[in-house]
Amino acid sequence: MPQMFAAIATAQGHPVEAERVTTGGWSLNKHLKAQTAMERVRTGEWNFVVLQDRSDNPVSNPQDTIDCVQTFAEAIQLSGAKPVVYLTMAYTEPKLSKTYGSSDWEGMQLALASTYRQAAEQSGSLLAPAGEAWAILRREHPEWELHVGDGSHPNPLGSYLIALTMTATMYGEVDVTLLPEQVGNAHLSEAQLAAFADAVGRVFLHGKEHASLNRE
Repeated sequence: MPQMFAAIATAQGHPVEAERVTTGGWSLNKHLKAQTAMERVRTGEWNFVVLQDRSDNPVSNPQDTIDCVQTFAEAIQLSGAKPVVYLTMAYTEPKLSKTYGSSDWEGMQLALASTYRQAAEQSGSLLAPAGEAWAILRREHPEWELHVGDGSHPNPLGSYLIALTMTATMYGEVDVTLLPEQVGNAHLSEAQLAAFADAVGRVFLHGKEHASLNRE
């Protein structure tokens, strides 16, 4: 997804070099203890730094997520960059049933939104509400699969939606005419492109934020 975001942002006139510090299964707390991510914050010349906790931690341990975002955000702001909190998406029903014995994905999405919104507000961070745009498409177009087989991570279509949300968060633009081939082998119809732009635009309007839509 970072490369897809960088390609879209660059095509919009915002040249981007994206780097990520990720380790599978790690929480923000574990990243804080390891110090590698914090060192990159302090030594890199970033404009934005995106923060994401382990997929289930904002639900099972919301205060830990909020506290860790606060610590990272303070360091990011001191470095001259803007922190961006990535509001993630809920698991699929099969993944939820296997993990929690419940298929209430909307309940998980609400819990994620509550924690990440609180974390962003308290830390003075931007919020990238990708999970809420994802939820709109899950409700209105359940036939469109946005997860890979593990039920947690995004497939190319899901990554494209996240990348659109990130460009809207950082640059105030949603342009689905730019680089749709970045979604890989999936061929998006005009209806799908319009639905993606609409979903992203709606979550920004709901959050009193602005994103200009370009579907032509």
